[in-house]
Amino acid sequence: MTRQLKTSRVFVPGGAFHADRFYPLIRISGKWLEAHGFRESAPLYVTETADGLLISPHPPTGVVLTPLEAIKEQYKALGIETETRIKPKRNEIPPNQRKYFKLTQAAKKEYDEY
Repeated sequence: MTRQLKTSRVFVPGGAFHADRFYPLIRISGKWLEAHGFRESAPLYVTETADGLLISPHPPTGVVLTPLEAIKEQYKALGIETETRIKPKRNEIPPNQRKYFKLTQAAKKEYDEY
């Protein structure tokens, strides 16, 4: 059985260096998914093919998934750190944006510590 669905879109803010964008969004739901082996919170496999995308509840045959540790080792060989996360220190709230932040003293202290 073939079902024809429509894509939606999702807004992704660009930030300081990139423009805001919309990306395609696919939402699929229904009893028919459960009938084909899809379960709630179970892994989902999306494979690129020449004809498009193949979505399956099982990994494609003949494909070996690379373990996360192997990927981390490849990054470390290139000198890219994979374990440390550095949280940048926030600066004071800019004067032109203070009107948007009505912070209590406790919230301001928490904001500054973040």
